[in-house]
Amino acid sequence: MSYYHGRIKESSDIMEASVLEWIGYSASAIIALSLLITNLWYFRWINLVGAALFSLYGVLIGAPPVAILNGLIAAIDAYFIVQMTRRVDYFHYLTVTFKDSPFLRYFLRYYTRDIGHFFPRFYPEKLSPDQKYTFVLRNAVSVGVFSYHVDGDCAVIDLDYTIPAYRDLKNTRYLIREALDEEFRQQGIRRLCTYTTVARHIAYIKKMGFTEDAEQPNLYRLDLPMK
Repeated sequence: MSYYHGRIKESSDIMEASVLEWIGYSASAIIALSLLITNLWYFRWINLVGAALFSLYGVLIGAPPVAILNGLIAAIDAYFIVQMTRRVDYFHYLTVTFKDSPFLRYFLRYYTRDIGHFFPRFYPEKLSPDQKYTFVLRNAVSVGVFSYHVDGDCAVIDLDYTIPAYRDLKNTRYLIREALDEEFRQQGIRRLCTYTTVARHIAYIKKMGFTEDAEQPNLYRLDLPMK
């Protein structure tokens, strides 16, 4: 009996050690993932989960420094998440043209590689130099730029780019619902249209409410006014 009890205890110890290892590996992977996140809101949440899991790991293996340090990191993440939740963002917009705005030309050059990932067919040089571009200002920071041309009752989006640190739905929602609403009405625009085959861009516009056209693949539409 003692032999079997010994084997059972040994097997139990091995399983327990394996579980602890996986908790440690998972916590490490989550924290490493958080370091790749450019959006501060998502970074805080993912880092919080990883730090909390690492703190639990420290408790389970009897390592107080690991538990205390990561518990403190989780508490700091939670604090900043609460602060960001309470913060009020102030939006404004500024419309310029490629011809008249040195800052627009600089902005497009600075983010040209990232813009190309989402809008591979966008080349400002091929558009009219008088085409309008609308900057979204969020707490006085230029966080994105939007441009379109009119085709019938549709505003065909040439560019809807947001810088990495501010990638949420708030910027474009502000533009469509408030900043450009009257402009769309005056031009008889009833929907937004965009062509894309980029998976990350498709996921984003679907969150905005765009749906793919049944007859034209890669064409997505959003009826106005936006809900």
